[in-house]
Amino acid sequence: NSCRFNDGDSAYMHKTPGSSGNRRKFTFSCWIKKGDIAPGDDTCLFSGDNSGDDTRPDDIRIRDTGKLYVSFRNTNDGIVSTKRVLRDPSAWMNIVVAVDTEQSTAANRVKIYINGVQESNLEGDGSGDPTYPSEDHDCTGFGRDTKITVGARSKDSPDKFFDGYMAEVCYIDGSQLAATSFGEFNSDSPTIWQPIDVSGLTFGTNGFYLDFEDSSNLGNDANGGTDLTEVNLAAVDQCTDSPTNNFATWNSLIYSNGSTAQANASYTTSNSSSNYGYRLSTIGVSSGKWYAEVKYTSSSNQALIGIRSREATGVSHYLGYYDDDYAIYVDGHYYNNNSET
Repeated sequence: NSCRFNDGDSAYMHKTPGSSGNRRKFTFSCWIKKGDIAPGDDTCLFSGDNSGDDTRPDDIRIRDTGKLYVSFRNTNDGIVSTKRVLRDPSAWMNIVVAVDTEQSTAANRVKIYINGVQESNLEGDGSGDPTYPSEDHDCTGFGRDTKITVGARSKDSPDKFFDGYMAEVCYIDGSQLAATSFGEFNSDSPTIWQPIDVSGLTFGTNGFYLDFEDSSNLGNDANGGTDLTEVNLAAVDQCTDSPTNNFATWNSLIYSNGSTAQANASYTTSNSSSNYGYRLSTIGVSSGKWYAEVKYTSSSNQALIGIRSREATGVSHYLGYYDDDYAIYVDGHYYNNNSET
């Protein structure tokens, strides 16, 4: 299972440990599928609050540039970012951030893995080389006895809410682990990275494991520690969309101007009443037999569902306008080549 985080709901989870854990070594791993990708989005995956400076918590987030960003900003003692962008709303990805500030080699103090491969093309805050934490640096957010947050930046008033799906969220307190502790390459398709059983890992003093198996307690720590408190999350946010069972959602990157909004981690979409618009699914098909299901919650008889070719994605005409469009109105009428039957 996964948990759906809707940034429009300001959804997140948090807890405050009773004592500090290891402030020099930790690993954070999660599987995510992004929802709405809008210009200027800056969304946080995991954060540790610095009680002495509410404006500068330690955090792991996907910046408005689309790059994964790890910051130890409480003391300006480290900013490491990928140069590649993470903007694919159609696929699950595994992100692992492994920290050990006791390493004598600076580049070994923060390691980032995307889908099992360690990132080597890294930068700092916007440009230039990454700045790693100093040797033996004690984090002032990560590993502390202050609030830690999943799905938002940890502050007195959390912000930078994540929009999308999360699965297999692991926080390892006290160890810098490689990606192979959380996944493996498929033996039949060696480019596909897939999750493995993590229940045997040592999670440490303040570590936790979120498997989202209990819809009535999505913040349950499956490792047996103190549960995380859910904020603006409900049982309906437990989803079967997962790294091993990927579902189609609305594509936040391909749509016409008439399609005005999407929400609930791209599970729902809406359209302005005065303009025809369309939004594509994240998964396309080329042949064979397929099943799709859409529920209209509020619509006129002008709403349609159907198939549009990739070549037509740059135009603004309604679905069914072209000869290779096939659409069905909500009232059952069929539309193709700008003709209704």
